[in-house]
Amino acid sequence: MMIGIELTEPVAEELVLKALDDGLVINKVSPNILRLLPPLIISKKDIDIFLKWFDINIGKISKT
Repeated sequence: MMIGIELTEPVAEELVLKALDDGLVINKVSPNILRLLPPLIISKKDIDIFLKWFDINIGKISKT
């Protein structure tokens, strides 16, 4: 499974670095596009953890 997220601002690199610090692995495809490669057996719990992390961190980065 592959998921792409297009951001409205070029903050993909900042999110990738923050994700690595927090133990998540995501890829930057371009300055405003993220690529996620979750396993096919990903649980709803893991999805919820990522979505919470993303919501918190996109808010922090957008405010700087």
